[in-house]
Amino acid sequence: MSTFSGHVAEFPDIRIDNFRPHPHQPPPLACFLSHVHSDHLTGLESLKSPFVYCSAATRAILLRLERRTHRINFAQGILEARRQTYARLRRILKPLPLDTPVDLELAPGRHVRVTLFDANHCVGAVGFLIEGGGKSVLYTGDVRAEQHWVDGLAHHKVLVPYTHGLKVLDNLYLDTTFAAASAPLRRFASKAEGVAELLRKVASYSRETVFYFRAWTFGYEDVWLALSLALGCPVHLDAYRYRLYTSVANTRHMGPGLEAKEASVLCGHQVSNDFRAGILTRDESVRLHSCEKRSGCWVLAALATGDPRVVDITPIVSRHEGTDIHEFGAGGGKGDLDQNHELDLADPTAVSRLDELLKQSVDDADVLDGIREMLREGRESERMNLMLDEAETEEALDADIKLEEAVKILRRLAAGGRLGQDGKGHISGKRKSITFPYSRHSSFEELRALVQAFKPRDVYPCTVPPLDEWDKDMSMQALFGDLCTPGEDRFAWDEVMRERKARHVELQADAGEDELGFESQRSNDHEAVEVADEDEHLWGAMTLHGIQVGQKGLPTLDEEHGQVDSETESEADAGEAHSAITAQMPGLSEDAARRLNNRKRAYEAAASGAWDTIPLKCVKRKLIEGEEEL
Repeated sequence: MSTFSGHVAEFPDIRIDNFRPHPHQPPPLACFLSHVHSDHLTGLESLKSPFVYCSAATRAILLRLERRTHRINFAQGILEARRQTYARLRRILKPLPLDTPVDLELAPGRHVRVTLFDANHCVGAVGFLIEGGGKSVLYTGDVRAEQHWVDGLAHHKVLVPYTHGLKVLDNLYLDTTFAAASAPLRRFASKAEGVAELLRKVASYSRETVFYFRAWTFGYEDVWLALSLALGCPVHLDAYRYRLYTSVANTRHMGPGLEAKEASVLCGHQVSNDFRAGILTRDESVRLHSCEKRSGCWVLAALATGDPRVVDITPIVSRHEGTDIHEFGAGGGKGDLDQNHELDLADPTAVSRLDELLKQSVDDADVLDGIREMLREGRESERMNLMLDEAETEEALDADIKLEEAVKILRRLAAGGRLGQDGKGHISGKRKSITFPYSRHSSFEELRALVQAFKPRDVYPCTVPPLDEWDKDMSMQALFGDLCTPGEDRFAWDEVMRERKARHVELQADAGEDELGFESQRSNDHEAVEVADEDEHLWGAMTLHGIQVGQKGLPTLDEEHGQVDSETESEADAGEAHSAITAQMPGLSEDAARRLNNRKRAYEAAASGAWDTIPLKCVKRKLIEGEEEL
């Protein structure tokens, strides 16, 4: 999943694939969107300006995407259902042709030249070559850099100067989803090899067999085409997916050079006086289905009951030593083809109150732990939400829900989802199934081939691991350094990570979690790291490492009398407390431990002191009048 902040150091006036405003960055003068996967749409729903440039297919699909967000409303005791679309962006989404250099004016006298390239990832997905002011960068977006694709870029007339040593890219912003030298991710089967394997397996079944292809996100359109030709029938889609994909036919009316290359295959084309239908259909009687799980199609019901007539087809990333490597949403876009219902977890106060409600309503400790783990994972996700679809029907989620019902939904999710699914969300019951390798992201060897083709001065990762998992073997220097053009300022991201790592060790950055165990959201800015107030991290660290300051940092109460323990620490007690902190947090510096202990003592002293009532005063026309105490 993309963790890119959207900021391009070489072109600070533009943003790519992340549109959240940044307090320390000027507003962008132009924005760029590589494709429609949700991890690249952050902040786009609230963007009002400037123009957002993308491919014609991306624009057509984005304007029809629907997402349903549920927000916790404690005042009314409900989950509010809110339909979210991007239709209002119609005026600022501007399509650009592929393979064509386009000059864009950012401001009077300030221009950049942008060229879009197909990214071999999903319908409408592109990368960007951006040039101007003596700088040049290539932003790949999500990409499958198969050898034939890299060869095509190397011979592209716009890129020939960069692949033949006449010019050097200042930076290559790279999709590093699977950038690891470990054996499972080092080499993947090509898409062609994966499709060939699938077709051989499909051919072994009888002509009465019906196939259900699990297209859980955009990116499997070529597989649909191959299966449609092999089975001699179109692909059945539900109404929502059908509207999304057939919208690319509208690109024909956007202007010369803007027609999406997928339009003819998916939506149909004209041959002389005859119109030939595309590979998509709403007819449920066909043998090939890729409809949404709650669409009501008979194939989904048959699959859930283990009907032997239906065979399940699931794409995987690769295989290693005979074991399938599933994507599990790591590459982003999980569930983007569904009309998702999401629980909004961005408000920490609402989440804390939800936890209080859960503690009162859920008696089973295992279920409560499961719900909290789901909420924690949702908070750590890029969109800070939790999918609700697995536990309820479309009709139930379309309306506002009482909080008591919301708790029941969370219980069902934690207990294993809807009836007919096991604890991992897989449909239970014996059934026939097919897997085949078809990664939408590049293997490590493919990424190295792409870097070698351009030999940039720097490589900047667009997907990075959590800070506590990062080490020097994951640095851009270690992975791609031998393939880059030497320069003075190399691998800026590695320097950022080294600074973060040092800070992480000093402050024990696994602190700062709230009662649900939600970790602080990490920043992925290209600039120097901004760390929250150190004292807050230390206070959180103190509570997490078992030092008794009472729940949520409050002084401990005498249970019998409900009074605050007013006994102050002696110097010896202070020394013991300081030693305890140092012993429990060995990575903490002496100064940091002293500050932590001083803050703890000051807080407890303030909280345990006597408090007098304070009358309110108002000042009016230089007269001070006492007001009645509230």
